[in-house]
Amino acid sequence: MANRNVEALEAALNIGDVVGVNYLSIQTDGHIHRVGDACNSKAFMGFSGVGADTTLATPEAYYKVTGTYVSSGLVRFSATSAGVLTYEGLGDCCLFNGTADMQVDKVCDITVALYLNGALVTAAQSPHSFTAASKTSNLAITSLTSLATNDYLEVYAKSSVAATELTVKTLAVTFWGA
Repeated sequence: MANRNVEALEAALNIGDVVGVNYLSIQTDGHIHRVGDACNSKAFMGFSGVGADTTLATPEAYYKVTGTYVSSGLVRFSATSAGVLTYEGLGDCCLFNGTADMQVDKVCDITVALYLNGALVTAAQSPHSFTAASKTSNLAITSLTSLATNDYLEVYAKSSVAATELTVKTLAVTFWGA
C-alpha cells in the first residue's frame, strides 16, 4: 500500500526544485501545504523595554505578567499592548516558545505559564527556583498548542511565597503554526 504523503510529495516536487525556499508541511490530516498557504501562522510578542513589576500576592495563584508589550511578524494573529495575542486563523497547531529574564525580591519558586482563553495550558509551564533575592534568572517554555479562531493567549506567573515582586527584564514569546 502506497503512502499518500509520499505520493503527494512526489507530485508536488520536481527535480531541481529549491526545497530550501519551498518548505513543505505535512498536516495531521495528511494534507501537504507550502509555507505561505492558509495553514501557516506566526507571531512574536515581547516587552517594549523592561516590563512593569507584577505583584504575586497569593502563593500558588497565577497573575498576568504586566508591562507594555510589542508585537511583530503577525500572520493570522492580532495583538494588544496589554499582552493579548488573538488567533485569527481557521485552526492550527502552533509551536509555542517563550523565554524571559526575571528577577524576584525574595527566595521563592516562580512558575511562568501560557494561558489560553483565560485558562492555564498545563503543558506550557516553566518552574524555576530562585535561591537568592534580586537574582536574575532565565526561564524558557516550549510547547505545542492547538488554536481555534478567536482564541487568545497571555503570559502569567505564580510564586510559592506571598507578596513576591516579579520584575520581567526581557520577554520573548513566539508562535509558529503548522
